[in-house]
Amino acid sequence: MKNKGLMQLGMKTTNNESKEEIILVAVGDVCLGLEVRKTIAEHGVLFPFEHVREQILRSDMRFGNLEVVFPGNSIEVSSRKSQIWAEDNAINSLCEAQFDVMSFANNHIMDHGKAGFFRTLDLMSKHNIVSVGAGATLYDSRQAAIIKRNNLKVGFLAFSDNWGQISGNRNPGATEAVAKYMISDIRTLKKEADIVIVSLHMGIEFTPYPSPFQVKISREAVDAGANVIIGHHPHVLQGFEVYHGSLIFYSLGNFVFQVYGHGYQQPYLPHVAWGVILTINLRSDGYISHNVIPTVINEEHRPRLANEDEADRIMRHITEISEPLRDIHRLERIYRHTCGEFARTNYWWFRVGFGVGGIKKIIRMSIMMILRAPNRRWIAGFLRYMFSLQFVRERMNGER
Repeated sequence: MKNKGLMQLGMKTTNNESKEEIILVAVGDVCLGLEVRKTIAEHGVLFPFEHVREQILRSDMRFGNLEVVFPGNSIEVSSRKSQIWAEDNAINSLCEAQFDVMSFANNHIMDHGKAGFFRTLDLMSKHNIVSVGAGATLYDSRQAAIIKRNNLKVGFLAFSDNWGQISGNRNPGATEAVAKYMISDIRTLKKEADIVIVSLHMGIEFTPYPSPFQVKISREAVDAGANVIIGHHPHVLQGFEVYHGSLIFYSLGNFVFQVYGHGYQQPYLPHVAWGVILTINLRSDGYISHNVIPTVINEEHRPRLANEDEADRIMRHITEISEPLRDIHRLERIYRHTCGEFARTNYWWFRVGFGVGGIKKIIRMSIMMILRAPNRRWIAGFLRYMFSLQFVRERMNGER
């Protein structure tokens, strides 16, 4: 389906038809763990992508966010509570969908320890799927992936804003989403690749609007030379814009993920079940245009193409949530309100933590919150909300 909101937000065009072109398909979060793991065991490796495979393959290159680990028989599987892990045969699901590149810059890469992390990277390499955004050290995680297709060199970088699992000089993990790394790496990659694709894993979960920080760092990435910015992590769709001739899609939402029967995500239905197949037309001079193909995750935990009514609803939603990107002050007001809601959520988490571990648990949770930059940002947003006229007006309207 052609993106109806495309012309409203601007599109880069050119009349030079002599340059090589490629079609890149990008999708959101791909988690082959949880109940998806059981459906693969019951129905086979073709099952997760069966309804969308044909559409995905109408492209020259395929990219997604791999939000799962392949730990094998590691003891880490039984000793940890995380169910974000997949059996080895699930790698063939990715192969059947012919994914070329997967971002591994997210907040689940170290869920099953170093053994699970390195085993996943090795398994992907053996199946010729390129991973980007994570590595044995900070240096390794910052290395770009370059794929040549149709005489074009397409470079990929990925960064994560989830401090708990980032790489360091001596430890594995994801590349931290900070401007000093991102701008430097984009400029370096721009010298080697015709096109630069950047994946950003950041934002407050389940909110349809990016934070002002997301917008700022995404636009900085474009100014540094990125042609396309693809966002992940919120588990819901966020808006898009064409900024200085480059495409920024702030979140592609879930693509393959258990949302039904999952206590963490199900309360946010139907939005957590909405995703897109983003088809991007690229040329050596960058982004040309894009199409949005809406998808819906069904109760079998796999995506299908949206029917006409669903597609219309999803497209109208994307257009609506993209509008505030025109006005950074409006986006700031939305963000402050979101931080207020998120503070209430954290209040209940703290209450549960106190009930489980007492004051020591609360202290540990508080230290963790202060240490992590994403938390400090939303706390700052919450404080701005508390001391704003916006808060007073919302309180007064709520009391009437």
